[in-house]
Amino acid sequence: MRLGRHYLPSRYPDALPGGAPIDQYTAADSTVAIRDAERVAGFVNGVWQALRDAAAERSDDERERP
Repeated sequence: MRLGRHYLPSRYPDALPGGAPIDQYTAADSTVAIRDAERVAGFVNGVWQALRDAAAERSDDERERP
């Protein structure tokens, strides 16, 4: 949810009614957003790796069948 607030302003600089994005964000906002993005990317990478591992196991099992 916290990352969602960055969606429009990052693509459309005039999306914020209060002015330019530089006037709306603090260093703390960017630090939290980067941390959140890293957590999301880590989760996605973990799921992707698990899917690749499962696919490799299925492939190995199929090769072992007579």
